[in-house]
Amino acid sequence: MEESKKTRHPNAPLLILAARNRNPNATAAAIAREIGGGITRARVSQLLAEMGLETRVTFKRSPDSALDTNLIAEMAVVHNLVSRGFEVYRSVSNSHAKFDVIASTRAGKLIKIDVRSERFNKYQSGLDAAFDYIAFVSGTGKISYEPELDVLLPDLVK
Repeated sequence: MEESKKTRHPNAPLLILAARNRNPNATAAAIAREIGGGITRARVSQLLAEMGLETRVTFKRSPDSALDTNLIAEMAVVHNLVSRGFEVYRSVSNSHAKFDVIASTRAGKLIKIDVRSERFNKYQSGLDAAFDYIAFVSGTGKISYEPELDVLLPDLVK
């Protein structure tokens, strides 16, 4: 079958190459949607392979990914705790750490805090023996602690 019958765009390879150059992480399906004109995901994959390009790209997290959202939430909690007078230490181990932050009070008590970026996680496991508090960070940036820091430690925070 000749090229023009396989695709409706005679310049399909050039269009695909341009789309891949604009977004190296674009999937074949995304490229097909961008180009339009009846080019299928399968045809995009076939042409990418013919050009010696990867047909499947390794997923790279975007700034809106869960990992980055959690990092932003952790940093918001760190800022909040420092502004309350705590010394704060972050976990640098992998994402399977038992808690995210350790806060030291003025009296020297260490508090282990698990940071969660979505409120619905509150009821999935509750407080665990691995941490003392859960810090919830809403989409608007509001931070709440369970149990409340100010209620349990009024003499230890600003």
